[in-house]
Amino acid sequence: MPRDRFKQEISRRAADPVLKFFCVLDVASGSLATADVERLLVEQVRADEGDLVSADTDRCAVLLQGAREGQLAPFLARLRGRLRERANGQGGEPSVAVLSHPADADRIRALLESSSGAKV
Repeated sequence: MPRDRFKQEISRRAADPVLKFFCVLDVASGSLATADVERLLVEQVRADEGDLVSADTDRCAVLLQGAREGQLAPFLARLRGRLRERANGQGGEPSVAVLSHPADADRIRALLESSSGAKV
């Protein structure tokens, strides 16, 4: 999803009293091509549940609808394992940071505002 549409969708959901509970993953690509990380993320998320993925020049953002940070441990373990497998000892392993809305709303906004070179 293009970064501008991703930002708009986060803003829309953040303003909704029911949809405002979600997590955003900030995934730095490391030594992997961002397009490869994006494809891996798209394979992992629940698009039918409203999860979204957006890529930028050197990172991806993932909106996990309805997710709470405390519930993400199994998903994050699988995701980090797959990212490690893809990096396959190339160094610069991708990193994953978790931001929870509404608690981290300012950090989510800052992440999205600092992104550049959004892919279409």
